Amino acid sequence: MGKLDNTLIIYIVGDNGTSPEGSLSGTYNQLTAYNGVMNVPEPLQLLHYEDWGSDKTYPHMAVPVGMAFDTPSSGLSR
Repeated sequence: MGKLDNTLIIYIVGDNGTSPEGSLSGTYNQLTAYNGVMNVPEPLQLLHYEDWGSDKTYPHMAVPVGMAFDTPSSGLSR
């Protein structure tokens, strides 16, 4: 059909959904939440900006991003 050059294929591998450990703003290391630090100050987050996503960080998404990933869920669609 000649549509392959105009086609975007997205393959997503999931692990049963998301979780809230990243708090409302996300975190460079989800171990902060495991240690009771739920709101990592922005200056501390920015210290890890260049390393984000590398083997030097263990980032966790923010709760609003997690909600978007799980939408529509059965609880929200009723």
